[in-house]
Amino acid sequence: MLRAAAVQISMELWGAIICLIFSSLIFFVEGKVSRQGRLLLAILMQIFFLLSHDTIAWAYRGKAGLTAYYAVRISNYLVFVLNYVIGFTILLYLEELLKQCGEALRSWMKRATGIVCLLGIAIVTISQFTGYLYTFNAQNLYSRADGYLTICIVAGAMQILIAACIFSFRRVLRPIQYVPLLLVFVLTFLAYIMQ
Repeated sequence: MLRAAAVQISMELWGAIICLIFSSLIFFVEGKVSRQGRLLLAILMQIFFLLSHDTIAWAYRGKAGLTAYYAVRISNYLVFVLNYVIGFTILLYLEELLKQCGEALRSWMKRATGIVCLLGIAIVTISQFTGYLYTFNAQNLYSRADGYLTICIVAGAMQILIAACIFSFRRVLRPIQYVPLLLVFVLTFLAYIMQ
C-alpha cells in the first residue's frame, strides 16, 4: 500500500508541476492574455489544484490525527468537485474557440452540461454529511459507499455531453483544436471505465 501511494503521489506531483510550467508559458508566449488564454490558464490551474489535493489525500490516507482527519476529507471533496468545475470550464473554452470561428455553442448543450455539473457538485456536497458516495474509517482510510456508482454515472453523463459538443463541431474546429479536446474526454472516460 505504501508503494502504491508513493507512485500515485509522484505521478500527481509531476502532473501538477507540468500544469504550472504550461501556465507560466501562457504568460510568456501571449503577453496580454486573451479570454481564450485565460480559460486555458483556468483549466490548467484547476487541474493543478485537483492533482495537489489528490496528492494530499494520498499522503494523509491511513494516518492518525486531526490534521489527517481534515486533510483527507477536504482534499477528497475538492477532487470530486473540481472534476465538474474543470468539465464546465472546458466547455467554456470550447465556446470561446467556436466564437473565433464564427459559430455558437448551442444553448441547450451549455445548459444541460451546467445542470449535470451542478448535480454532481450537489451530490458530492450532500454526501459529506450522509456518506452516500464514500466514507472514512477511524484510521482516515477512504472507502467507496453504495452510492458511488451514482457519481460515476453523473460524471459519465458530463463526459458524454462535452464530448458530444466537441464532436458536433468537429468540422468547424481545426484538428489542432478538436483532437486534443476530444482526447481529454476519451482518455478520461476510459479511466472512469477502468475505475
